[in-house]
Amino acid sequence: MLTKQRQDLLLELLEERGSITVSEVKDMLDASESTIRRDITALDEEGKLVKVFGGAVAARQKVSAHEYTVAQKSGLNLEEKKRIARSAALLIEPEDFIYLDAGTTTAYMLDYIEETNVTFVTNAVAHAQRLAMRGLKVMLDMVFNHTSTFHEWFQKALAGDKEYQDYYIFREGSGEEPPTNWQSKFGGPSWEYVPSLGKWYLHLFDVTQADLNWKNPRVREELKGVIRFWKEKGVKGFRFDVVNLISKPEHFENDFQGDGRRFYSDGPHIHEYLKELVRDTGIGEMMTVGEMSSTHLKDCIRYSNPQEQELSMCFQFHHLKVDYKNGEKWSLTEPDRMELKRLFEEWQTGMQRGH
Repeated sequence: MLTKQRQDLLLELLEERGSITVSEVKDMLDASESTIRRDITALDEEGKLVKVFGGAVAARQKVSAHEYTVAQKSGLNLEEKKRIARSAALLIEPEDFIYLDAGTTTAYMLDYIEETNVTFVTNAVAHAQRLAMRGLKVMLDMVFNHTSTFHEWFQKALAGDKEYQDYYIFREGSGEEPPTNWQSKFGGPSWEYVPSLGKWYLHLFDVTQADLNWKNPRVREELKGVIRFWKEKGVKGFRFDVVNLISKPEHFENDFQGDGRRFYSDGPHIHEYLKELVRDTGIGEMMTVGEMSSTHLKDCIRYSNPQEQELSMCFQFHHLKVDYKNGEKWSLTEPDRMELKRLFEEWQTGMQRGH
């Protein structure tokens, strides 16, 4: 068993850092991994820790009346909590865990922050302020292409609220066939049928990640609110997850040449949407990074052109495909090193020439 002193040290570390790896605990406490895991389980049963996820441990957030009072004094009123809860890029599960296995697909979206979870936001803001005092700047990841299907908006859509159905991309299919033959980035169809509505919703990624309808001005305004919220709290930069996929085509059609990506990657209104987002949130002078999926060099040059007022920089994944067997994502072969070299040269020199 870990001594009481070591247990207290472990809890203190978790309170300060949020999560630490088992190997870090092992090094700091000079104890075997089996002992650590056994004692972590014991502490978890006391409500002090969550279980070990993928070799890491994290503090469970339990909010006392005192902590809630402190949180209320932090400037986070209920509407702010609800607003960030609807669209921020993290997930707090009903069990009040603040750490999830990186492999959990639903870990992308924060669906709600109820009163019992308020310390998450309080701690995040306080931590950002502590880092700022040390000269460090915080950048947050904004997942604006989709939300979790557990999200309040999507749940309202499922309940038949037409206003919130327009927050997403619902379409009728052809009999039992989905609207298009597009494939999800994670494999399988990119549409999921909802029997109660008689419609399909688009999910370019996991089935629990429903794509947002950026053609709807209300959606765009909601997402701008998320940016403003964190900007006001002192965040100095933003990374935008698969942001070049937010603009979908005017008409949805089958792709008989590929998996559908040619219709929605770097879509028809992408530059218009980015300019609007940056302009209306006032982040033009901040550091912004765009994660680009299946993008094109000409678009990335434009995304990162200072005169366009869209993004500071962007990155893409073409070089990660050099070990795809026959171009198939889920089949691996020996990496093509010459192709890797060619891609790096093409993109690095191409971006340089473009600027």
